[in-house]
Amino acid sequence: MAPDTRSEAEATPVEPVRYTRGFVAFLGVMVLPAVVALGVVLGAAAVADEVHAAEDDPAQDVAAWKESLVGICPIH
Repeated sequence: MAPDTRSEAEATPVEPVRYTRGFVAFLGVMVLPAVVALGVVLGAAAVADEVHAAEDDPAQDVAAWKESLVGICPIH
């Protein structure tokens, strides 16, 4: 039989992941931007038809409520 040539690091057993409060908070911080982005996209998709319909209707003043809807963003 060949002598054991494994290093000490390789011979140590791997411990399972411990779900501490810090680890869970870290995961939350990592996932939060994606959740917020998904909410923004779904919210925009939910009101897109109404915004387009209101823009096509010349009798409505869309600028005021559209500014408040999108957070006064000059791009929109």
